[in-house]
Amino acid sequence: MAASPPAAESSAGLRPEPPLAQPKRQACANCARFGLDVDLADSGSRLCGQCKTFRRNHKVMPHEAICRAWANGTSRITPGLIAEAKAHAQRKRRAS
Repeated sequence: MAASPPAAESSAGLRPEPPLAQPKRQACANCARFGLDVDLADSGSRLCGQCKTFRRNHKVMPHEAICRAWANGTSRITPGLIAEAKAHAQRKRRAS
């Protein structure tokens, strides 16, 4: 009985192809502050689609309660949460 050749030699001396690398995940800069792992919709910005839309509509960044609601699957944001986000942004502007 003849021994079978090693696997490296059986492919005519060619090197095995390296595994394809997946692109690195990019997290939303705003949601990441609160420990949430939300991927970006497009690579052109640092925000996820929901944060970008919220900022465009309300002129402030969403705060932790809003981001956590989105992460938990709640898409409806109450007017109270929007008012909190606006008040939170005003406090930061006055402090600086």
